[in-house]
Amino acid sequence: MCDGVMIFKKLFLALVLAAPVLASAEGDYFLNDIDVHGFISQGYIVSTRNNYMSKTTGGGSFEYNEFGLNFFSEPVDQLQVGAQIFSRDLGIIDNNRLVIDWALADYSLGDSFGVRAGKLRNSFLLYNQSRDFDSTRNSIFLPQSTYSEIFRDSETGLYGAGIYGLFTSGDLGYFEYEAQLGVFDLGSDSGEALFFVDGEQGLAVNDYDSDTTLIGRLIWNTPAEGLRIALSAADTGFTVEGRSLQPLSLGDSESVLASVQELPFTNSGDANAYAISAEYLSGSLKLSSEYHLYKISNLETRVPFAVIPQDDIPAEGWYLMGAYRLNDFLELGSYYSVYYRNRNDRDGSIFQEETGKPAFSTWLKDVALTIRFDVNDFWVIKVEGHYFDGADRILVDQNTNPMTGEGQLYRNWYMGALKTSISF
Repeated sequence: MCDGVMIFKKLFLALVLAAPVLASAEGDYFLNDIDVHGFISQGYIVSTRNNYMSKTTGGGSFEYNEFGLNFFSEPVDQLQVGAQIFSRDLGIIDNNRLVIDWALADYSLGDSFGVRAGKLRNSFLLYNQSRDFDSTRNSIFLPQSTYSEIFRDSETGLYGAGIYGLFTSGDLGYFEYEAQLGVFDLGSDSGEALFFVDGEQGLAVNDYDSDTTLIGRLIWNTPAEGLRIALSAADTGFTVEGRSLQPLSLGDSESVLASVQELPFTNSGDANAYAISAEYLSGSLKLSSEYHLYKISNLETRVPFAVIPQDDIPAEGWYLMGAYRLNDFLELGSYYSVYYRNRNDRDGSIFQEETGKPAFSTWLKDVALTIRFDVNDFWVIKVEGHYFDGADRILVDQNTNPMTGEGQLYRNWYMGALKTSISF
């Protein structure tokens, strides 16, 4: 991780820890009026055949919880500062490590223009900026085709700066815009790093860094009441540094390097993403859909004395989601979500021919049903069921055959989840 990111994290952590002291001091100090809010969630996941992030088959797993505590202050007119500390456990991901989820200063010159700096919420897609707040949505898990829990670190937080605002356009409604420039906070313990080595025995990641990242989003709030349409785009890149703890396959069985132990490697590439989103609200009904394209290009692996180019990875995902509130206590919801690792090989036949691995490990199709109970204004309970076709975005290392030690995934499987959340 770069030194600038580390310094920034330490400064904001110091600010968060010092905030209560500053707030309680006598006199008009910088942070003498702080709003504090937070949430606590505990979940349970059980599945058939395939494990989801942890050992969820059999008796299921309680390794699913979230905690967030955020602080807001407005020291002067038009300037807001805030931060959130966050912790979660989802099987082998995060394991309750405490992080600065976001921390920023926001200065607004009015509705038409504002600027933010710090650790920002990623503005790509509709719900990345609100996905931590369980009470804002019907489902337990957002559609994994688009909001993968494995890639949360890069899908939510960005160290940098951004501009935002809105402008009206007469009878056409009004538009909201946001642009961000910065770097993602990843590292060797991120979900991205876990996924990189998943199923690749003998690989270890030393560091995982992103290139400078540009994100833009334009939301059109249409004249049709309750309907908004958004376009999003992101341009970034990544570099993974690691080592192979066993002979590394380089596509050439005669290569001397293919038999070298403890071989250092660097994997890098460019990543571009584009999305179109739509949301419609009418009374008790909420409908939404998003379609995104994601492409990794210029991918190559560097080892001593060799550079090995890799094929591009053109992925796509989409979903249709709806929820209907029956009364103050009960809300029902459902979605259908589809993800393809390679949109040029949707049936996985090319992948299976080249790797010998099952074709269904290149897609994930998900039908989800959710029942949400609002016990009161701050306590929510959700019950959710999933039927999956495919096994992409499922960790192979959590699904090994105990006899052979090799990954063993199944195409068709079910998952159930229960979650209770309290916000304050």
